[in-house]
Amino acid sequence: MKKVLLDAQTLPQWNPAFSRVGTTQQPGVYSLTVHHFLSGKLCYIEIDNPITLEISIPGLIEHSNFFLSATSAGTLVKHSVQQKGRLASIIGQREASLVPAKRLNRLELFLTQAA
Repeated sequence: MKKVLLDAQTLPQWNPAFSRVGTTQQPGVYSLTVHHFLSGKLCYIEIDNPITLEISIPGLIEHSNFFLSATSAGTLVKHSVQQKGRLASIIGQREASLVPAKRLNRLELFLTQAA
């Protein structure tokens, strides 16, 4: 699980908002294209637990946290999102509150198909 979350190149495979993740000269920092037209940056802020990403695109800064817990059945993942900026106010709190569950469902599907 942790390996998939830390592999920025696979993010577009389970997060359809990310059209492309490219590389940069800085470790843990990636160029990012969102919905095929918004260019930005993805940074790994913390790579342990929680895994924390900062996603910056024009009008939006998002902090995403993935909390990992080992269980007898595998790894339990909890996800939280904080968004701010002009786009965040357009997206709205209700829609933003749906993001973690959508991402976790897509991540689970990706991992199931990869197994």
